[in-house]
Amino acid sequence: MRPIVFWLAIALICLPARWARADLRSDAEELARQWAARGQKTIRLPPIFLEHGRPRAVRIPEAALDRGPSCTTIALLTGRSTDFVVRIDPLASPKHRGVGGHLERSIAGAVLLSQCGAARDAFLRLAIELRVARSAVETVIAIGDGPAIPIADALPERASGPIAPLADPGPRSPLEPLAIRARHAEQRVKNTGPTSTHTQVFSAEPDGTGREVVRLEEGCHRIELFAELLGRSPIDLDAELREAATERLLARDRSDSSDVRLDFCSGSTTAADLLFAGAPGPVPVLLMDSLYALPKGVPTMWGARARGGLAAALWRRKMAPVDTDPIEQRLGVAGLTSMAITIEPGNCYTMALAAMRGDPRSLTLSARVDTRVTFDSSAGVLDGSALAFCSAGAEKAYVEAEVRGSAVAWVLAVWQLGSRPIDEGR
Repeated sequence: MRPIVFWLAIALICLPARWARADLRSDAEELARQWAARGQKTIRLPPIFLEHGRPRAVRIPEAALDRGPSCTTIALLTGRSTDFVVRIDPLASPKHRGVGGHLERSIAGAVLLSQCGAARDAFLRLAIELRVARSAVETVIAIGDGPAIPIADALPERASGPIAPLADPGPRSPLEPLAIRARHAEQRVKNTGPTSTHTQVFSAEPDGTGREVVRLEEGCHRIELFAELLGRSPIDLDAELREAATERLLARDRSDSSDVRLDFCSGSTTAADLLFAGAPGPVPVLLMDSLYALPKGVPTMWGARARGGLAAALWRRKMAPVDTDPIEQRLGVAGLTSMAITIEPGNCYTMALAAMRGDPRSLTLSARVDTRVTFDSSAGVLDGSALAFCSAGAEKAYVEAEVRGSAVAWVLAVWQLGSRPIDEGR
């Protein structure tokens, strides 16, 4: 019996190792093998590693873009539970980066694209964007006389099963003219108490896009864009705002809404490039900029960018106003930084993390107090994170700042808000 038990144990040890090889790389290899077996010329690109909020262009080899009559099929694979989108952007230049485009959303961690002939030029403008924290992506390309077989046929384990047809929500509600939509927005803004509101009118290009230089005063801004109607053409306006001197992204709106809203804070008066797309044609586009004062307690000593980032993080999370100087300030660089901050039992605090320089991909802030953990992340788009907590009996807050990016330096500021609210249930 002992030899039998010995070999059975060896089999049980080796079996999981074999199953472990059935990973993302194995899926890409198997898909390429299946396509090649059916007469397709296959190309595997090196894997790419992505983080949320950092779209990456997918560079397709020239052989897959030949203008001949053949077809090109592209498969993008991640983990089966990973959610991502592939965007075909109408503008590919980084200086004039587009803000619209066609989207393909992943199913079971995969996206399949096929084009034939001259239509393959669309693959020149592919970009992939994660909807999760981070993941590796494998790219497999097939070139042949026709499209390659679907991914689910080559990898049955990636079949998502039958998908019910989308229900018809009915006709889209009619859109009011620009003047009425702007008047309603102005009334909403008045209720929030801005220090000032001003408007500008631009003219969109015939393709519905535009690029304008706008002046940003010091403070927190709520910028809204409204495009005029053109017959019955639907409107899905998208926009992004970039600092003119550095092209650093300040705010972006790629929602399915007919209008645009951009919320951000500027630590000093500066110029910015506004790019928009999705207008129904060469129609007027109205910009409404509502300005709010920066919190008095946000420090100025670390520069305009840090000041704007701290204020934006507090504003985005609708934190209580900070009118006094921080009780604690810390500096750091990219990576994971752990620190213990002294606090008083029975008091409440808010803290914010913001970049001072560099190109941050994400800024994540967490604090453990007593037995509770609070957490916030910039999601790769904003320049700051903020959170609030109260202490029952703890005298220390154990804080972690996880910052990813290139040459990033950051500042952390902590403010005391006041006494902890009394729990009426006790």
